[in-house]
Amino acid sequence: METKDGILELLLVSAEGLKHAHHLGLYFWPNPVSKTLKSQEVVLFTGTQRHYVNIHFGDQIFTSKITQGKGKKVWWNEKFRFPLSSDECKELAKVTLKIMERDKFSEDSLVGETKVHVGEIITEGAEREFLQMKPVPYNIVLEDGTYK
Repeated sequence: METKDGILELLLVSAEGLKHAHHLGLYFWPNPVSKTLKSQEVVLFTGTQRHYVNIHFGDQIFTSKITQGKGKKVWWNEKFRFPLSSDECKELAKVTLKIMERDKFSEDSLVGETKVHVGEIITEGAEREFLQMKPVPYNIVLEDGTYK
């Protein structure tokens, strides 16, 4: 069994400006009795936004708690600890965070993702034996390829 020589600790703080990924489409078809009504589609949002984050680092995957709310900013304030061997300290260079929206009636949807390059942080932390950084905001790439 391989021993772990270090720990990368990630603090997931918050996200803002997330949009609804789920909607419910209701279709109204022409009434055979009335020829004046035309087909139309009405889109309704389904409830509050419920987001979580899948965090990928090497072969380790963690999932955050689910946030709930109607505001423009969602909060996690959750820490994740990734144990690292000395080999992993040399090889692993990025953490991928995928923001997901939970849905009761269908598959959860990807809202967006970001990659945080941590190779230099790990290297410097290994040299100093400890390195603490302040939280830093990152943009996410939305499913349509745009940035937020």
